[in-house]
Amino acid sequence: MPLTTNIRAARRAGLHVTTVQINTQLEATKAWREKESERLGRPHYVPMASATIGQMLGVTAEVRQAAKAWSIIPYGATREELMEQSHARHKEREFLRKRAKGAVPRETSLSRTQPWKALGICRPYLGIQKSGWHASRAARA
Repeated sequence: MPLTTNIRAARRAGLHVTTVQINTQLEATKAWREKESERLGRPHYVPMASATIGQMLGVTAEVRQAAKAWSIIPYGATREELMEQSHARHKEREFLRKRAKGAVPRETSLSRTQPWKALGICRPYLGIQKSGWHASRAARA
């Protein structure tokens, strides 16, 4: 992995490190892996669960949110809490997507506010058509 990628990743995670510190750590890790591979007699690889990584790094929910590191499970978080957070983010995205397409909340829709009743006139007089089958049929006629 290029050094600039490591620096950007460290900054996104909120770490303030120099290139010298990153190089030193990379060299130490590389040397350790080579020694460990020789000891094991095969390439070294340590699979870790995302919860283990989160616990080792001490990642909190706030740090995870700021870094957008969704694959790391924050320390002390339960699966239910993560599912709730994911569901809330999804609902917010859908809400914003629908608003961008022009959807209005039900409380402010014409069928709920019924402004024609306040004016004392009928709905068709205002040119407001109902949506659905009748509206599409009237539009074709």
